[in-house]
Amino acid sequence: MKIRNSIYILTVGAFLVSCNDLDVDDSVDFNVSLASDNTYEAGDPVVFNFDGNPDYITWWSGEEGHKYANRERTELPLEEIESV
Repeated sequence: MKIRNSIYILTVGAFLVSCNDLDVDDSVDFNVSLASDNTYEAGDPVVFNFDGNPDYITWWSGEEGHKYANRERTELPLEEIESV
């Protein structure tokens, strides 16, 4: 029982020590380009070419549930949930 408690305390302690504020580098420099003709048919794959150091890329396709207007939403009110 003492060993179990010791392991539990050490695990919780390690978790708390590992949690710290991270500094985010917001000096991102990158470019996005498409094919030179830039004409696509419905259903054709589109290739995005990224140059630089984007680190994180977020893309909104516009499909239902993937809209740019929802980019900062962290919660959804219960009355807006249609199905689960």
